[in-house]
Amino acid sequence: LWENGERDFVSIAQEAGAAIISPQYMLVTPEKVRAAHGAGLEVIPWTANTPAAWDHLISAKVDAIITDDPAALIAYLKEKGLR
Repeated sequence: LWENGERDFVSIAQEAGAAIISPQYMLVTPEKVRAAHGAGLEVIPWTANTPAAWDHLISAKVDAIITDDPAALIAYLKEKGLR
């Protein structure tokens, strides 16, 4: 649904009856997240494994983050006061 950032991911997700969009984390922008949220879609990107990637996604206001290291992400979120 969101391969190169150029596709109309909101329309594609809506046509498919999706409730969630799960893009590769590097394709996430605040604008794309706002568009998805405006259409009632959640954004849960994959697979972010570094604090820099987590910061990027947190600032974009995604709904959740898929990671290979959930314990590290939880600790990071607690450190930032976000959990």
